[in-house]
Amino acid sequence: MSLSGQNILGRLRSLTSVPRKYGVDVVLGQGNLLVDIMVAAGGGGGGGTNAGGAGGGGGMLEGSSFIVKYKKAYIVTVGAGGPGTSGAVGYENGNNSKFDTATAIGGGGAKGGGVNAGNAGGSGGGGSQGGAGGAYNQTSPTGFTGFGFNGGGSAGAPLYPSGGGGGAGGTGGTGSGSAAGAGGSGRTAAINSIMYSGGGGGSAFAGGSAGAGGGSGGGAGGVDMAAATAGSANKGTGGGGGGQVTGAAGGSGAILLKYPESYTANFSSGVTATTATSGGYKTTTITAAGVSDTVSFT
Repeated sequence: MSLSGQNILGRLRSLTSVPRKYGVDVVLGQGNLLVDIMVAAGGGGGGGTNAGGAGGGGGMLEGSSFIVKYKKAYIVTVGAGGPGTSGAVGYENGNNSKFDTATAIGGGGAKGGGVNAGNAGGSGGGGSQGGAGGAYNQTSPTGFTGFGFNGGGSAGAPLYPSGGGGGAGGTGGTGSGSAAGAGGSGRTAAINSIMYSGGGGGSAFAGGSAGAGGGSGGGAGGVDMAAATAGSANKGTGGGGGGQVTGAAGGSGAILLKYPESYTANFSSGVTATTATSGGYKTTTITAAGVSDTVSFT
């Protein structure tokens, strides 16, 4: 007995657990599914003492309709932010975040205490006392688009305001005259419309003005003895630079996963995650995961 085209498609669905993606049936093979993914690395730490530069935002990756195999364990890692530093001790980059082999690179750290360039990172750190901004080195792994920008430099005398850290959405501002550079803008994730990976704001000596953090919670810089602000946790943001005090820490990263609601994400014991369901899809936000932690889908 022959089967109609409609009956054949029905048989395929029952055999392969085919999900629906944006209203379109997709034949992927036994139990495979399409997952939208965002990965943000930890932000760089701000430098301190003598107008330290600001930390860069963590590199950011976005991938749409990534094919994930049913029951396969994929590595997930959420990077911590780099600590703030003081004087000659500096350049504390944020830590990398990861989904499988796709790596978001930690934001560049910064330094104070003299003429120092910002460190390279997912987005670069800010320069101090005439130093250049750090370069971004975020790449685009297969299936993903990477985002990162350079840190801002410092124009030097007379008040030596430092540069802002780069962000996933824009270059860090240059410190010039009496005003420190602002942090580069973050980037809004397509999955949840929240901004991630903004840069920290630069610092200044007394009489100058501090740079604001990038729009996703990047830490603001400090002036003279006023404390800089840390980057926001789980936003991948850079820490603010310290004027005559220690710079502030960068914020930790995060991973977002969006997938059909008929599937369940299963995590190893070291993962901290929350899941919401809307419109036929689940969105899972991973806020903590070590280097050997995993996720699988059933």
